[in-house]
Amino acid sequence: MLRGVHVRTIQKLAGHANLATTEVYMHLISEVEEDAIRRLRDDEDGQNRD
Repeated sequence: MLRGVHVRTIQKLAGHANLATTEVYMHLISEVEEDAIRRLRDDEDGQNRD
């Protein structure tokens, strides 16, 4: 599930024939979100890296 949406629904909406393809993209989305959270926390702590 991604934000409460079942993986098969995401697969269908994305037009992926293979569920593994959808899972790869879901994993990448999770990594991007984690990185964004980490950057926001760093900014709050006065450690802006930009």
